[in-house]
Parts: sequence; C-alpha cells; structure tokens
Amino acid sequence: MLAEKYLGMNAAIATKAIPNMGLHFETAEEAKAQLDVFYNLLYSHDPSMIGGSIPDKGMYYEDSQQ
Repeated sequence: MLAEKYLGMNAAIATKAIPNMGLHFETAEEAKAQLDVFYNLLYSHDPSMIGGSIPDKGMYYEDSQQ
C-alpha cells in the first residue's frame, strides 16, 4: 500500500481509516473558490511557499466540450 511505502503508515490501519475520512474528488475548477482562499493564506504567510505568486487561471482546467 502506498501509505505504508511512502508515509510509513500501517497499511491495515490506513485501509480501515480511508472510508471514514469523508474525502471526495473535486476538479480544481470546482474547488477554485476554496483554493483561492488557501493560496492567499499561504501567500500572506510566505509567498515562497507557492512559488512567489498566486496561481493564475491557467491552473484551472476548462473543459471546452461542455
């Protein structure tokens, strides 16, 4: 299991915990408002944490076929 290999976590415990973590997938575009808050927080603390600038709209994938 990747959690064991890369994070040093017990695989059996990670396997039991994952379904209870409340995780769900969102594209960057769907999460843009939340990500903007997060990036601004990091930027205000230390701009170097995110490469010295807030990511521009090019980071967010736009599906032109919708």
